[in-house]
Amino acid sequence: MRTTRVLVLLPIVAACGPAAIEHSGYPEGESQPWNKNKKVQLDERYEAKVDGTVSYPKRERARWYAIELPADGKMTATVSIDPRVPGADVGVEILDAGFNLVSKDVDDELQPKKERVADNVTGGKAYIHIYTLKRPDEADYTLRVKFAPSLTAAPVKAEVGPTDDIANLPDLALVPPVDPKRRTGPPRPHTPELPKPERPKPVTGVSATIVEFGSKEGKVRIIINKGSEQGVDAGWKGFIVSAKTKGKIENSEFTVSKVKATESEALVGVTMDIVQQNRGVTLLKPPE
Repeated sequence: MRTTRVLVLLPIVAACGPAAIEHSGYPEGESQPWNKNKKVQLDERYEAKVDGTVSYPKRERARWYAIELPADGKMTATVSIDPRVPGADVGVEILDAGFNLVSKDVDDELQPKKERVADNVTGGKAYIHIYTLKRPDEADYTLRVKFAPSLTAAPVKAEVGPTDDIANLPDLALVPPVDPKRRTGPPRPHTPELPKPERPKPVTGVSATIVEFGSKEGKVRIIINKGSEQGVDAGWKGFIVSAKTKGKIENSEFTVSKVKATESEALVGVTMDIVQQNRGVTLLKPPE
C-alpha cells in the first residue's frame, strides 16, 4: 500500500514546479515588433545613451531603436547588461533601413558588455535590435551609440528647392574701339537682330531621401522623407538618383501612392541592392 501511495503522489509534486514558458516572448498578436521602435536622437558629438529592460517571461523579449544618421559612416552600439535572473543574456545587432544586418557577428555569450560595429552604414535610417536569448531571460541594460561620419561622405540633405540651373547665354559683343558714327569708309550692311534665346523653364521638383525600404508585390517599397507638409501629394511621379553620377537611374521611375505629413510611399521596379546604394530621389509635381 505504501508503494502505491508514493507512486500516486509523485506526479502531484512534479506538477507544483514552475510552469514552462510556451509563448513567443512578444505581446500576444504581435507580428512586426520592429515597427514599434523608439527613436534615438544623436547629440552634437554624434552620441546617444538609452536605458532599457527586456523580459521574455513578461512578453517584452525585444527592443527596437531607430536612429537617423546624418551621413555615411561608422556606427558603434555598446550594450552593458545587468541580469535580473542568473545567467540572463541578450543579443545585439545593427540593421540598415531595409532591415539588412550590417554589424559584425561577435562571439560574446554571457559577457557583461557587448559591442557591435557597422563600418560602412549608409546615411539615413538605421536600427538597433536588442533581444533576450533564452526563455527565462530578464535583464536591464544601457545602450550607448557612437557615430563617426565618413571623411568623404556628403551630409544627407533635409530639403532642396526647385532646380534653377539655366543654360549659359552667349557672350556680349565687344565694345568697338572707336565711335561707329565717326568711322570712315562705306557703312556696314544692316544686320537684323537675332531673337534672344529662350531660357529653359526650371524643373519643379523636390529632392528627397529614401529612409526605409523592403520587398512588396515583387517590387521594392520605398519610404521617402517628404510628405504633405512639403507639398507632396499622391500621384506625384519620381525617380531614383544615382549616388555616383547624380543622374536618373534607368527604370527607376515610380508614382507616389500614399502620403503622410512628413513621408510618402511608392513601389519601384529596381533591385534591393540599387535602392541600398542609391538613396536620393527626385519628386516631380504633375503638370496642372
